[in-house]
Amino acid sequence: MNTHLAQAYIKHMFTARNAHALHSPYLFQLYNEVIRARKNPAAAPIEELRSKMLRDDRSFDVVDLGAGSKAGLTQSREVKQLAAAVTVAPKYGALLARLVAFSQAKNILELGTSLGIGTSYLALAEGVHVTSIDACGNTQKVAHENLKGLGLSKRVELVNGSFDAALDDLLEDGKKWDLVYVDGDHRYSATLHYFQRLLPYLHEESILVFDDIYWSPGMTKAWDEIKADPAVRQTVDVLQFGIVFFRSNQLREHFRLRL
Repeated sequence: MNTHLAQAYIKHMFTARNAHALHSPYLFQLYNEVIRARKNPAAAPIEELRSKMLRDDRSFDVVDLGAGSKAGLTQSREVKQLAAAVTVAPKYGALLARLVAFSQAKNILELGTSLGIGTSYLALAEGVHVTSIDACGNTQKVAHENLKGLGLSKRVELVNGSFDAALDDLLEDGKKWDLVYVDGDHRYSATLHYFQRLLPYLHEESILVFDDIYWSPGMTKAWDEIKADPAVRQTVDVLQFGIVFFRSNQLREHFRLRL
């Protein structure tokens, strides 16, 4: 049992607030249309795919460069194990999809493809282009199959490699990202490193989403330091995700909200 996560869950249950705590019209609208919204019929095919993967006995070597194992360790895993352990939960996947639609994000970056479930949610909206990076080519092959089966592969570019190596190329042209979803390398130093690396390539309306902010004391420490960064105006903590906003016309505020 992850004691740190359990303690964070209990604290969140007692301290998370609802729309009445929000004075910003932007965040009030986001709370009602994104965080508390429930309907997302477009998610049904993704969840059917998840159910299928939970019965998939195929196995292959997985490369993990982050905190999930010793850096660079290759281990054999079954698709069903990965589907159960590392894919984004349905309610948080749907939250990603609503966040993309609400913000009208078009240029989206994902750090950590895995089997492509989170990628699929990010790619649901018309007109988006998702660039997703992962060091494991074998999991990305499954992700490509999944995206193709869902009819979303044309909206997604899969990049195989370490985050740093891939970002060297992707950030070279100075293009700005509308939304970035960071779901990999859950270490304190790495999380802060990618935050600082991405900052120059975000604009005022950009949204940055960190997964697993209570995965470990190190991740929570990184989240606290991100909240304190001068470039950050507002943050929303929904337990699993930490969502960062940079809109300079907003007061500097941080919220724990019920999902």
